[in-house]
Amino acid sequence: MNPNVYKRKYSTYLKQMMCCGWLVVLFAIGGNCHVHAQNMPQSLSDVKRMWDQKKPRLDGSVDISQIFYGASGTEALRQPYSYLVSGDFTFSMFNLAIPVAFSFTNQNADFQGALPSFDLNQFGIRPTYKSVTLYAGHNSMFFSPYTMNGHIFLGAGVEVRPKGRWSVSALYGRFQKNVTPDSLNTDILPAYRRMGYGTKVRYHFKRRKPAYKEMPEIASKYDKNGDEIVRKPAPPVAPPKSTFSESEDYLEMIYFGATDNVNSLPTLPDSLGVKPEENAVLSARLNKRIGKHWLFESEVASSALTRDKRIETKDPSEDNLFRLTDPIFTRRTSTAYYNAYKASLNFNAQLFTAGVGYERIDPGYRTLGAYFFNNDLENITVNFSTRLFKNKLSITTNLGTQRNNLDDDQLNTLRRGVGSVNVNFMPHPKLNINASYSGFQSFSQIRTRFDQLNQLTPLDRYRDSLKFTQISQNASLNINYELARSRTSQQYLNINGSYQIADNQQSVGNIQTDISRFYNSNVSYSLSIRPLGFNAVVAFDFNQNVAQNLSNRILGPTLMLKKLMLEQKLQSSLTLSQNNSYTDGRLSDSIFNVRWSNGYNVARQHMLSLNAIWLSRTRYEQTTQAAQKASEFTLTFKYTFIL
Repeated sequence: MNPNVYKRKYSTYLKQMMCCGWLVVLFAIGGNCHVHAQNMPQSLSDVKRMWDQKKPRLDGSVDISQIFYGASGTEALRQPYSYLVSGDFTFSMFNLAIPVAFSFTNQNADFQGALPSFDLNQFGIRPTYKSVTLYAGHNSMFFSPYTMNGHIFLGAGVEVRPKGRWSVSALYGRFQKNVTPDSLNTDILPAYRRMGYGTKVRYHFKRRKPAYKEMPEIASKYDKNGDEIVRKPAPPVAPPKSTFSESEDYLEMIYFGATDNVNSLPTLPDSLGVKPEENAVLSARLNKRIGKHWLFESEVASSALTRDKRIETKDPSEDNLFRLTDPIFTRRTSTAYYNAYKASLNFNAQLFTAGVGYERIDPGYRTLGAYFFNNDLENITVNFSTRLFKNKLSITTNLGTQRNNLDDDQLNTLRRGVGSVNVNFMPHPKLNINASYSGFQSFSQIRTRFDQLNQLTPLDRYRDSLKFTQISQNASLNINYELARSRTSQQYLNINGSYQIADNQQSVGNIQTDISRFYNSNVSYSLSIRPLGFNAVVAFDFNQNVAQNLSNRILGPTLMLKKLMLEQKLQSSLTLSQNNSYTDGRLSDSIFNVRWSNGYNVARQHMLSLNAIWLSRTRYEQTTQAAQKASEFTLTFKYTFIL
């Protein structure tokens, strides 16, 4: 045999053995590589290509902030020094993904009055491998609107969505930490330690693909004899047989439970109104496609809520659905039962979507798996949406009637027309108009631009994170117009306004029943000059709140300048804002705000930030108009590591 031929064959065998060895290592690591014998990689380049597609990746960032604070002429609202360490990143390899999020700070003590049972120090991890997702630490899960609906818990959870017809979710953890009463600070409302658990089982009427995306198959372009493989082109993808996805065709059964630990607090006086509660919720959801264009969606939920667990008297005589939960939920004489129903039928065509809906929630319905909940209402609605004029105009409407006092135990019954309309119109590529209106009740955080402008530290957003306002009407208008565009610059004009009516304001620990009206408007002009790396924004803001014959108005201008320097490694911005507050037409506060922000890219993965905020406040006494001046200063150093 020719020595050169022998040498080439030996070299080929050696490469094949090396490839097989690498594949064994890759499979041992956990890769799900669909490599068939006839498509076995034949060279190191094939293995390298496989590794490049499935090698470990770490995406995200970690921030370390050092915050220094000082105040003059007023009481200090926070500690002189605080830190915040936070991160949000994902480790992925083959079919495994592990998202991780955490935040740690020493500001817990300063927030106990506003958020007594809320953890600012949080750590959460959510690894995913193929069709299995695990939750550990601080996380939130969604089962349905009437059961587990976004409440943060500290514990563990799992979601399993394999290929086929079944999928399962489950959770267990602490939903509320105990807060002991403080005789020196009566604003802190005590709370019992609350544990929650639940499970959701879904059955799909049609077999479905796995929830995860299969990694691409790695195959050599040569066969085992060294000849190039001629592959057939992939067949064309057939159009879907229905306008709805297969994931919308299922039956779901849900159980959620939560209970307070009576022994987590000492005996409390009844005057505080804090009692240990226990809750069990059963729910069934059905989504069913009918033909190619119809979709039926429904949910029936029942909630058993025990107002006071300390009442030991059991009530097994109550014959209802919750007798099935007797092994894990104790029905007591203080247990009340509520129901919620929701159903809709929608028709989805190529040019439009239309449907009808019905919703009824019993008075007093609550679930401990949600922070806030609307009840005592019945909605009957019709909906319609379409796109016209080559998608330049889109319209979405939802109209109907709403009534309360479902048990007829109140003196007055409110029946009113409700609805929502959203219109987006783009008559010209330079002009975009969006208008919306909603008359449905909802919970929302009301944060004006003045709240954002006067925010001193990143931690301030947590102070009002659980303060919601129940909105009954909401209207908004946004107009964005491109004034000019060239190769070097852009100019925009933006006008937006909103109007909101709040029936009552709910926050942590107290409930206020009043009617408030909020008016917000903003006009801004922006200029961008790309060769100079320069941006400028000039804006004027107006906000008015009218409640109980008391009017409060805030208005003022804002100027923002931003510049890229040092080969675009340094971004520096300066923001100046002045806003005056008027109460019943008399000047009550005047706030001047200076913000200087700098971010420098030290290297590809490292960024340093320096932010300084100086806020000067002048408060005027209403009768004498005597001025009281105060100022606050915040300096924040932040290091960001980009993974």
